[in-house]
Amino acid sequence: MGFTYARRPSAAAPAVQRCRDDGESCGRPGQFADRFARATPAVQRQPAADVTQMSITAEFAQGLSDEELIRQGRAAMGQLAATAQDDPGYPSYYQNLALLLRELQHRPQAGGAAARLSGRPGMLPLFLEWQSAGLLDPPFRPSEVPGFPSFPVTAAQSAQIGPGLPLAGAGLGLGPGLGGGYRPLPPIQFPIEPVPTEPVPIRPPVLEPIPEPVVDPTRIPAVPPIAIFLIVLLWPSETAPAWMDGMNQVTGEPYGSEQEYQWVNRLTPGQRDYLTRLARARREVPDPALETDPAPWEVPRVEARPEEEDSTPGCVGQPIPRRGGHRRHDAYATKVTGTTQDYYARTPYGLEIAYDGQGHGLIDMWEVKVGFGWFFNPDSAGLRDLTLARFDAQMARGMAVAATCGYLHLWTIPDRWVAGTLNARWGGTPPVLSIPE
Repeated sequence: MGFTYARRPSAAAPAVQRCRDDGESCGRPGQFADRFARATPAVQRQPAADVTQMSITAEFAQGLSDEELIRQGRAAMGQLAATAQDDPGYPSYYQNLALLLRELQHRPQAGGAAARLSGRPGMLPLFLEWQSAGLLDPPFRPSEVPGFPSFPVTAAQSAQIGPGLPLAGAGLGLGPGLGGGYRPLPPIQFPIEPVPTEPVPIRPPVLEPIPEPVVDPTRIPAVPPIAIFLIVLLWPSETAPAWMDGMNQVTGEPYGSEQEYQWVNRLTPGQRDYLTRLARARREVPDPALETDPAPWEVPRVEARPEEEDSTPGCVGQPIPRRGGHRRHDAYATKVTGTTQDYYARTPYGLEIAYDGQGHGLIDMWEVKVGFGWFFNPDSAGLRDLTLARFDAQMARGMAVAATCGYLHLWTIPDRWVAGTLNARWGGTPPVLSIPE
């Protein structure tokens, strides 16, 4: 099913047109975009922050499975990102659509193996999501982070998920080295005094006057606290195992099983840090206002003056006003380059680009990015791939101009995990740094 993105003449946010007849199911009652508009009419007028808790109405979900709605919604998001970024209503509409898809993705009745887990699923649903999105393998997993061992799946979890478990190489049941269960310590046996065999003669009680008690506040008896301590320490009791008392170091949620507890504790610090980053990324959504750059080659053509001729004959280079348009991006570019201007360059063959600034070395040309932590959110896998393809094109043009005109092209992004992904994708050329904001 295809979707097109149409602008409205009014100031309201745009909407997706009816699907084109591309041979699939165009015209089916209640197709995605129409239901999105009907189910959430206020979305066209409200910012994204106002609809984070919006519910999926029965009308919206009628006729299609959740998996099909998610597939169509991601396709619509990709179409929006590719064709409608210059529309003033695009950022609000896009974020609302992303939030709606996120709620749909995590509804209890949503399809998928992860959604069928109940009780105490633990980390297994996240592992399934990360694996299906390719986040556990290069280029997203940095080269310095070792590959992850098979994730242990208990028999109960396997029965809930059913056949077709999309978890390559996962250990089923207890797995190697994880046999046995929790065995409580035997209770402590207290010694029992022997009972005398001969009867003890009964002596009549002697009544003596009871003196008045004298309380000395300076003397604190030491025996009662010690006795209480010993009773608490030695009293036989069955406590919960460590995996039930603790929280998962990666997710901050309870462990799903003893096997998961042992699996997490066997991870290296690098593996644990990376999974923690993946868990945090599930709360991150795209921000088009921050992350949508103007096309680097859509710059006004300028004629070179003698003092603006570059060192390479025929190359033109000169500072131009900053085109980022977002305060955070512009502030980061200024910190990295030391200048408040972008830098325009053109080769003798007419290939041109606007870098984010000329560095202190005068030949280093920078491209800076801010955000994009949602690259590691499985819900944004489709948009991530589109964005990376756009980065590839921008990088190739920047490298071509730099090679012709004798520049050194550099990239930087504050998120070290995103920087690592780009370095792995491009083989370190150009180098992608992680300069903090």
